Amino acid sequence: LYLALAGETVAMFGRGASGPKGFLKIVPVFEGKTLDYTYKAGVGSISINTEKGSIVIAFDGAKNLRIAGKGIGLRFDGRVSFGENVYQKKHGIEFLKAGGIYLIKALKGDMSLDSHWDLKALHATNPTIYITPDKNTEFELLISDTTLALDIDPLSESIEAAAKETEKDFEDFKKGLVKAADKYADLYNLAAYAYWIGLYDNGLACFNKMNDQKFYSLEVPVSALAYADAEKAAEILLAQLENLTPMGLVPNWFNGKAKLTEAVLPLYAISLGRIIADGGLTKLSKNTLNSLYEKVSAAVGWWLNKRTNEDGLSFYAFRHECGFTKYASFACDTPAAGAELAALLVMACSSLAVLATVLEKSDEASAWADKTEKQLSNVAEKLWVEGGFVNINIATGERCKAEGIISLFPLYISRLLPKEITDTLIKKAEDVDFGTIDIIPAALIILGLFFADKKAAEKAAEKLIESCKTGGINDKRGKDLAAGTFYNHNACAALLAVLSCMSKE
Repeated sequence: LYLALAGETVAMFGRGASGPKGFLKIVPVFEGKTLDYTYKAGVGSISINTEKGSIVIAFDGAKNLRIAGKGIGLRFDGRVSFGENVYQKKHGIEFLKAGGIYLIKALKGDMSLDSHWDLKALHATNPTIYITPDKNTEFELLISDTTLALDIDPLSESIEAAAKETEKDFEDFKKGLVKAADKYADLYNLAAYAYWIGLYDNGLACFNKMNDQKFYSLEVPVSALAYADAEKAAEILLAQLENLTPMGLVPNWFNGKAKLTEAVLPLYAISLGRIIADGGLTKLSKNTLNSLYEKVSAAVGWWLNKRTNEDGLSFYAFRHECGFTKYASFACDTPAAGAELAALLVMACSSLAVLATVLEKSDEASAWADKTEKQLSNVAEKLWVEGGFVNINIATGERCKAEGIISLFPLYISRLLPKEITDTLIKKAEDVDFGTIDIIPAALIILGLFFADKKAAEKAAEKLIESCKTGGINDKRGKDLAAGTFYNHNACAALLAVLSCMSKE
């Protein structure tokens, strides 16, 4: 077992590993000797049992972890990265990491640190922390994700109360998620838990902290698909769209940098369309409806005003702006028009027409309906050539065959397309190995396939589901994974949406 000191919060993952940097290996000891142990993980706590005694690890709120032991001691074997330091002070042991401090404090028993500064290597040696029980053979630790001010969130009365509160929080969180059939219960609960545990404190965005996959705005609207609660889904979309520039551009946060000169595919159109299709607009407040309309209009308007040529084709630089780097749909780096972007704009403009109607903006609703038809003609006519989609280089007019699963996004609007196009897309989707490709694009295509061919979508979904059951909800499923990388949090949200669709009659 390892404790993972993640970028934003403390998390526990019960998986073996060679001891990656930023992790503390949990080693139960008795009189200095290492003990064999078994463990059982639950929603709110992990119990570790040995012949000599036991240890319980439990969450206590979003930023505190508590560890209590009886009859035995504990040792942490850690590793630190360059620039990270470990110190023991009167109030406890501090792990100085980027963005804050992890404070380990002994509430019962004693604690000591074995680590020193290596002058040649210019960093601290890997720390070993020894925890010894008090005269009653008990110890208790608090590990807190805090700041330089060492502010600590209030603690529960006991570690048992903390575990129960965590279990309640998780059950309350699940109530707002989409539902799935009983046969998917185990995978559903794992996906829901991994998604929940990876959320930021504000509950609006998450990323895979454990293997340092940088969170970026392309993934945020995908996470909204996991919610049956329309208000929460809308809140997530608005959280992303709050970052709009005055032109309405959504910045791409890939690699942790805001590239304000580049755009992100309008995947928010999928999530907004889902809210509308599920009747969620009736559950949103007038303020939320107005905010959605204002923000989405600005974002879509940027595409139509800044990224649409005189022929009405919208374009983008795929390799730099999409985020799905493994699925380039054309061979050039210059901006090009593609059916995937046009289809998303069809969905976005159509949703804006609905929102405008609800808000009694009849003239604007009519204008968005016209824009929907123009983008639809791009998909069905300009970008469909001789039985397949093409990408058109905006600078040169050169055409190339659209390849990769991203070119299957028009499945979402299949009911508006000629049968020839829909049948071709279904056949291409049936040839995709959904058990090996990245989970988020796989889930998005499967959700689109449900609009075109339910049986084909179910077959594809089963491949994805089975691969996640056996290899973890991670793009590298089935391969060797480092500790803590078993679940990608936003991929869990996408999988929850697929499980929900598979459970509908």
